[in-house]
Amino acid sequence: MSELSDKVRTTVAIDSNAKLLAVHAVVEESRLLLKQASLYQDPAAAARTLVTELGGLEAVLGDGDKLRQVMQQLDVSARITIETVSSLLSSHLDKGPQRHILQPDLRLFWNKHYAGEAEVPWFAFWTDFPALLKGNPADTAMVDELGRLLADEAARAAFVRAVERSNRESISVWELKVAFSGDEGLLEQVSRMLLQVAAIGAHSTNDTATAAAMANVGALQTVPAYGGTGGVAPSIVTNTRCQLPPMVPNYVGRDKEATVFLEHLRTQGSLVLLAPGGMGKSCLAADVAWQMLRGGWAPGGALWVDLREASSEMEVEMRFCIALGLQQEALGNPARILAAIKALLPQSSPAAAGHCAESEEALKWQVPLPGALLVVDNAEDALLAEPQDNGGETAGGGICKEAPAVRLLVTSRTPIRLTSSSDSVTPSGHPTLLLPEQHVGAIGLGPASELVRVVAADLTEVEARTVAEACACVPLVLGLVAEALVAGRLALQHAVVQLAVFPSTFDEEAAAAVLGVTQPQAQAILALLHRHSMLQHGGAGTGGGASGRQQFIMHMVVRQQAMQMGRQLDPALLPVAEGRFVGSILGLLTEWATMYGTAKQWRLALAMACDRQADICRVLELIGGSSSEALGRGATSCLTTDNQGTAGTARSAPAAAAGGGVSLEAVAAALTTAEALDLLYDLGSTTQCLEAASRWLLARVTTGNQQKDLARGSFLYLAAWLNLKAGHYQVAEVYQRQALELRRWVLGTEHPDTATSISNLASCIHAQGRYAEAEVPYQQALELRRQLLGEEHTDTASSMDDLAGCIKAQGRYAEAEVPFRQALELRRRVLGEEHPKTATSINNLATCISAQGRYAEAEVPYRQALELRRRVLGEAHRDTATSTNNLASCINDQGRFLEAKPLYQQALDMRHRILGEEHPDTAASINNLAICVKALGHSSEAEPLYRQALELRRRVLGGEHPDTATSINNLAACINDQGRALEAEPLYRQALELRRRVLGVEHPCTANSVNNLAACIKALGRHGEVEPLYRQALELRQRVLGADHPDIAKSVSNLATCMSDQGRYSEAETLHRQALGLRRRVLGMEHPDTATSINNLASSINDQGRSSEAEPIYRQALELRQQLLGKEHPRTALSMNNLAACIKAQGRSSEVEPLYRQALDLRRRALGEDHPDTAASINNLAACINDQGRSSEAEPLYRQALELRRRILGEEHPSTATSLNNLASCIKALGRPGEVEPLYRQALELRQRVLGAEHPSTIQSINNLASCIKAQGRYGEAELLYQQVLELRQRILGQEHPDTATAANNLAVCVKAKKKKK
Repeated sequence: MSELSDKVRTTVAIDSNAKLLAVHAVVEESRLLLKQASLYQDPAAAARTLVTELGGLEAVLGDGDKLRQVMQQLDVSARITIETVSSLLSSHLDKGPQRHILQPDLRLFWNKHYAGEAEVPWFAFWTDFPALLKGNPADTAMVDELGRLLADEAARAAFVRAVERSNRESISVWELKVAFSGDEGLLEQVSRMLLQVAAIGAHSTNDTATAAAMANVGALQTVPAYGGTGGVAPSIVTNTRCQLPPMVPNYVGRDKEATVFLEHLRTQGSLVLLAPGGMGKSCLAADVAWQMLRGGWAPGGALWVDLREASSEMEVEMRFCIALGLQQEALGNPARILAAIKALLPQSSPAAAGHCAESEEALKWQVPLPGALLVVDNAEDALLAEPQDNGGETAGGGICKEAPAVRLLVTSRTPIRLTSSSDSVTPSGHPTLLLPEQHVGAIGLGPASELVRVVAADLTEVEARTVAEACACVPLVLGLVAEALVAGRLALQHAVVQLAVFPSTFDEEAAAAVLGVTQPQAQAILALLHRHSMLQHGGAGTGGGASGRQQFIMHMVVRQQAMQMGRQLDPALLPVAEGRFVGSILGLLTEWATMYGTAKQWRLALAMACDRQADICRVLELIGGSSSEALGRGATSCLTTDNQGTAGTARSAPAAAAGGGVSLEAVAAALTTAEALDLLYDLGSTTQCLEAASRWLLARVTTGNQQKDLARGSFLYLAAWLNLKAGHYQVAEVYQRQALELRRWVLGTEHPDTATSISNLASCIHAQGRYAEAEVPYQQALELRRQLLGEEHTDTASSMDDLAGCIKAQGRYAEAEVPFRQALELRRRVLGEEHPKTATSINNLATCISAQGRYAEAEVPYRQALELRRRVLGEAHRDTATSTNNLASCINDQGRFLEAKPLYQQALDMRHRILGEEHPDTAASINNLAICVKALGHSSEAEPLYRQALELRRRVLGGEHPDTATSINNLAACINDQGRALEAEPLYRQALELRRRVLGVEHPCTANSVNNLAACIKALGRHGEVEPLYRQALELRQRVLGADHPDIAKSVSNLATCMSDQGRYSEAETLHRQALGLRRRVLGMEHPDTATSINNLASSINDQGRSSEAEPIYRQALELRQQLLGKEHPRTALSMNNLAACIKAQGRSSEVEPLYRQALDLRRRALGEDHPDTAASINNLAACINDQGRSSEAEPLYRQALELRRRILGEEHPSTATSLNNLASCIKALGRPGEVEPLYRQALELRQRVLGAEHPSTIQSINNLASCIKAQGRYGEAELLYQQVLELRQRILGQEHPDTATAANNLAVCVKAKKKKK
């Protein structure tokens, strides 16, 4: 089957591109190249020619006679039926997920039983496999033997561990591609896999099931003995996790050093091997690692991380993440890497049996026994790159300190000198090294001569010794020189030069694309290069199976020499390889992007892209100009382009061989599709490279014909997209308008790419706060996509979501909820439940629900979106930061401020690191954190945050943006809360004018500003101005939001409170009942705002002296808040306080004090000691005690409240004045008149400064001062003050207000007392 599959693959490859002559030329070149090695034989040349003559594969599959002719040309055995050939051909032509599986039996099996699925649950797989392989044209005996091997749970568990790479619940076609090669039978690969699992498991565990698994496969084959000098240890992933590379065939001469280093790792800890390049330290490290693993000293596994050319922190993190099976994220990687390394350690220490001596030695050195091994190759100074988010702790230092049982074996050309941060020193006084260093020298002359003769067998002993002496016994130089003696062919050198383009590991499929040959040819070339030490095995990757695709890597020294040699041989050689490399990756990116837009393959696409993330970044660097020769090499492109400018499929490797260049048009077609950008965005760490590539492409591309115009339009679109993500909205709009103009010109108005540009232009306008203007192009894009793509397309869902967001931004929340829900349901159908865009829809729907005041309902989808984004995109993705911020806002809106604050801080920290200081989202996080800090009562701490957010928004968004207006409004609110109403008023007016200008008079935010300005003026006591503004806000909200919006109830409630302040209690009660009815209808009975309305209604009734009627309503509000918000919520404390005041008004003093104390305790727990509400509770408790005649007990509480308010709110706050006034009243009751008058005067002067001369509280202070003076018998002075109070209340409150009547009475009493004294 393997042989037949190989022939079918080559047949398919040639038919797809019809490049017979080019392929024959390449085949001939390959034959010459491999003349002294294994000659490559084309197994299907005649069949390919016949397929072409018969009209192509589709024609052959549709005609039984033609298929029989092809079978005869394939020259396969008689047992292979037409069904077999037809199935194989169909599985290669079908573009379903199974196309990724290399092993033919597995490919046919998957295509037959799981067609269209990218992954299936393990339980489903085991139900069908291997029994249903018999449904394939497979060997029955082979299937029976597989069934026997996989009959028990231990064998299946070993199979799972060897294959799985990510999701432990399912198996994917990608994992099968990695785990199984296409050039070997399935039975042989499975049996070897299980045997290797059993071999290592037997050393590291006493599991009898493992021993049974070994017995099952023992009859099939044996593991070659592995010694320290020679035998090739396979690269496997087993019960003991392993990624070690196989030993090179000509490895010799290191037994003594290996023994010393192995003993150090066992008993003393981690180690660094130091040597110049080419000394063989990597091979020595592999030797030691294999011996440690085979000896059972790494029960948690042995991993290999190659840091060659990883010069940046991001690249170092990427290599570690790939080795550990993690997705690299924008931040937080060091902590995640360290956690994954710790997770390698087994639950219990290695069994001491058989290792007693080593155990005692380890105890002597005060180190734990080894539990796992991590080999870091080619570390140099990369290991010392300072992480940004773990306090400067280096990777090596963190592992040594926090996971010493994970042994580090590091190879480096330069000393690392990683020392302990403690005071420990060596006997010579030097700091203790966390990673002791050992120098590796050249091998001995004898082993060096042996190495030369292993490679060049025709040399005599004398000649080999001469070569060894000339090479100074340096292993790599020995191998290269010996190989040069044997294989000095030009074509081999060309292959090495071209493969130097890879930044990290690569497989035969990737090599074929860069070399421009078929995969069988590439396989032969790679085998030859590996045999001659030009390449090393790079391991099977993270979790790759024992028999999977073989990874190769080029040593840094070889790479440098190859590049230098390439410039000498042919300066165009490397640029051609770079062009093929770019074309290959762009072709894959196009394929992955298409998959990413499907429900069944998006996760597979994301995993495959993550696996090639280093290659993607390298391609973007090449495109960005670091090797400009890679582009623009004429019309030959590695991608096909149709007449509409959309990318087609990648050409086969033979087709790319002829040219190697990549046209700008092809780059535009592959890199700038919405699907490709979505995938790159969700990868998270490619944006920086993409920005550089965009700048270079845009500067390079010209216009002049349709294809060039289209490419320029695509690069303009890319530039706009990047600037939009970076928060440069005005720049993005300019680029997007240019892109739209070109696309309309080239593609026409009714093209999907034109619709995409219209949609993104709307996003640029929307981001600048011009919501009404953005709605028109959003609607236009939606209609176009419905017409061109249909209702069930992911782009149609995106347009629905965008339009809904625009409608919501204009305050039409109920209207927006419908398209939000439609977009979510559509994305669930088209993309599945866990796609990142589905998470976006869940998040957006939650924002709409929250905007309508349904906070508890919104919290559920907010948490769902956050969890989904964490799982799929990672902890440090910008979308995860957005979800964290939004969940914090929802929690904050429900009054759980202490719970919200760390989430706000986390979101802000993430945005600082991901987006930078100057991004609009960073400003939003600063603003939101300030909201939470202010809600906790720390207005003085919140103010600098509000100012920082405002200044940032002015810089980034400009002075005319809605978010800037929001920051001005919020700063005003913060200042107002600190009692600086006079300072807040001009800011409120500025925000109102800006919102009227930018958003229009009829926007909800404008209504909010009118309402806030009214509240500020109310705080200043100008009640005559307040009511018209509250009525204006109410009418505006009724027009804009409709009669049933929560903000309508808020406006009605505010207007009612305003009437209460004027003594119009009956009118206030009516409005409070109206607000309560609206909230019950819109929000439901069990909503915090409904409880607020119940509380306010009780207050309006209590104000009218109907305290007994108000009490049960207060109790209802209290019970509802306890139920909804909890007993520890600040509003619950407020209800307790109000209930106490109501009971106090009924004269039941004995019941009041416990409630006041309970409210105080609650506020201390919920808000802390230094909160204004806590100070208010202390003040209220003092008043309660004072009213009971316990003035001496009340005085220290009054003083405590005063000091607290001075510290929190400042000397110039109205509440500070209130405390001064109350303290004066208490001292007056204690009969110390000499102390009273100065306090009353201080309170009056403060209120006059802060609140103005006509504020009700200022008037009350005049009245209190008059009372104090009257009590001292100074009736003339008191009369003047009482007269002032009466005149002010008549003018401000009117003749009918109760306080006016009280003032008239006080004046009359004073005049009477004055007359009586006379």
